[in-house]
Amino acid sequence: ADAIWAVAMSDIAYGNGRFVGVNPVPDFYGDAPVLLSTDGVSWRADAMQGNLPVVNAVTSGPAGYLAVGPEYRMTSVDGLTWATTPMANCGNGVVWDGARYVAVGQAVCKSP
Repeated sequence: ADAIWAVAMSDIAYGNGRFVGVNPVPDFYGDAPVLLSTDGVSWRADAMQGNLPVVNAVTSGPAGYLAVGPEYRMTSVDGLTWATTPMANCGNGVVWDGARYVAVGQAVCKSP
């Protein structure tokens, strides 16, 4: 069920009729949930069974959402279910520039 979350989000993106927010601080149980909303007021956590890694930033593009963190990038079509891939040095921010994803950190990473 949707709830009004009292979580400070570090970044938010809008795409495909949905808002997706991320918070880089895990909770007591080690979960750093990605939050989803259709109206920007009521939010629900991701649908993942296990804990997601910490992410700092999120953006949307034609294939869905891309979130980046210190050690991983995560992709999702719907904002609820995420695939995690190791990635280093590009987890501070991410943007879709209309042609590719660009992530920044200690380096700059671009999708093809």
